[in-house]
Amino acid sequence: MKVSILFVVVILLTSNVLSKEKPVSILSEKPYFELSIQVKNVEAHVLVNGIDVFSEVDGNFVSTEIPINHWLSPRDNDFRVMFRSLNEDGKYGDSAKVDVQLQVSNDGSGARYPICNLIFNAQILQPGFELDTIMPAVSLVSSSAFKPGGGGDVIIDEAVLEQEEDFSEFSSIGRKVKMQINIPEWEFFNSDTVPDVNELSDADYEKYRNELLKEYLKIQNAIATKNIASIVNMFDERNKELDAAFFYKPGTMKKKIFEALTDAANDADAELLELLPEYVGFYSYMTPKLIKLIREDGGAAIAQNFKKAMGSQSFDLIFRYKNGKWILTR
Repeated sequence: MKVSILFVVVILLTSNVLSKEKPVSILSEKPYFELSIQVKNVEAHVLVNGIDVFSEVDGNFVSTEIPINHWLSPRDNDFRVMFRSLNEDGKYGDSAKVDVQLQVSNDGSGARYPICNLIFNAQILQPGFELDTIMPAVSLVSSSAFKPGGGGDVIIDEAVLEQEEDFSEFSSIGRKVKMQINIPEWEFFNSDTVPDVNELSDADYEKYRNELLKEYLKIQNAIATKNIASIVNMFDERNKELDAAFFYKPGTMKKKIFEALTDAANDADAELLELLPEYVGFYSYMTPKLIKLIREDGGAAIAQNFKKAMGSQSFDLIFRYKNGKWILTR
């Protein structure tokens, strides 16, 4: 009898200790961040840390969700919507809207927790409208299902409405979010500033474009000659960081990009578009850390048209600049 009583006491003490352990935040586990986006009757561009992750230029109704772990900082992040009217008079219709919600789940499954919104509609531009009535500063407690609370570990600034200086037709709404996320700091955050293509002379523009074009041509030529093994290491940083961003087994993205490039090389119905200096130009991001080449129509520099089937396929490659070298990072 004494042994049985002692056993019960030990169980009760153990349960009491466990009950006092701090709740676990999914931010320290496998946080999977997405932007849930709805756009209608307005041109809109959604940016994460100065990187445009979504664009709708024709005012169509769009409802989509986009994973963004690979663009996030492990600490401080900036979310922004740039928008402009599609009307010649610059006015917005009553149905014009943008609604962007930052949400997180654990490893992309289970409950999704909303963190903050970026909201635009015509009402917001009315005189006297207070933006903080719908997008106020707030702190959330991540270990309590991201409920508001004093001393929370997710700090969200009040939304700010601004007129864009470099794009005078656009306004923007932005918010900064501070939280500790279980992801590494991506290499591009600490990379060199890419050349400001708008300030370059014609000669320097061509110089930098042709240097970067050489990297694209390595991949283009590997597809054309079916020698993907010769360039697969160019994707090492991209592959490693995407594996880490989405908690994949190491080597997952290397296998996927190798298979995609091999399929492109072996596709008898796909024809590579010619890639010459005069066919491409720089695409600059709001962040000065990333850049890419695009064609005159805005499409990816490396693209294939299907000869029999309708459509095309392409590889959108993004580079950073470090110590005078172009490095494929996304």
